Amino acid sequence: MPFFISHKFTQLSIALLAAMLALPVTAAPNTYTTTTTSTNVSGQFQSDFATDLKLAQQGNALAQNNVGARYLFGLEGVQKDYAQAKVWLEKSAAQGNALAQNNLGMMYAQGWGVKQDYAQAKTWYEKAAAQGDADAQENLNYLRENGLIR
Repeated sequence: MPFFISHKFTQLSIALLAAMLALPVTAAPNTYTTTTTSTNVSGQFQSDFATDLKLAQQGNALAQNNVGARYLFGLEGVQKDYAQAKVWLEKSAAQGNALAQNNLGMMYAQGWGVKQDYAQAKTWYEKAAAQGDADAQENLNYLRENGLIR
C-alpha cells in the first residue's frame, strides 16, 4: 500500500525542520566565541568579556563580533542589548567578518532590535556566504526555500 503525504503536511514538515535547524545556528559556538579571549576554569567556561571589549574598542573584528554576539544573545552574563549588539556587529561586519555579517542577517531576519527586513537579511547573509560561512549559506537557503526572498 503506497504512502501518500499531503502537500500541506510536506510544507509544515519542512517549515518545522527548518525552524529546528535554525535554532542551533543562532547559538552555534563558532558564531560568538573565540579561544583567544576565553579560558576554561575547573570545567566551567569563563569568558573574558573585558578583554574582548578592550580588543573590540581597538578595532579587532573578531572581538567586535564576540562582544556584539554576547549582547545579541545575552551570553555569559551579558544582558541582551540589541542596540549595542548592532553597533559592534556593524563594526565587525564592515571589516569583512563573516560571523558578524551572519549575525546581522539574523537580526534583520528575526527583527531583533531592528525592523524585520528580509532583503537586509539577504544582503548580510550573502556577504558571509560568499566567504564560505556555512551558517549564512543555510540561513540564506532557508529564506529562499520559504519564499521570503528571491
